[in-house]
Amino acid sequence: MTTQTDTGDPSSLLAKVRILQGEVKQHFPVLVDARRKYARSRRDEDRAELDRVDASLAKLWDQY
Repeated sequence: MTTQTDTGDPSSLLAKVRILQGEVKQHFPVLVDARRKYARSRRDEDRAELDRVDASLAKLWDQY
């Protein structure tokens, strides 16, 4: 596994972190809704959507 390290300006790095933090926070309500919908329905389509949202958030979290 390769880890990218930004050795640039600390304020630039902080700005990138804040952007990613905002994106992560925006995804939480979407994840909660997907979990609720799947918990109620137990349909394969809702599970697939939950998995998609979860993977999207995991990718953002890894960047964060």
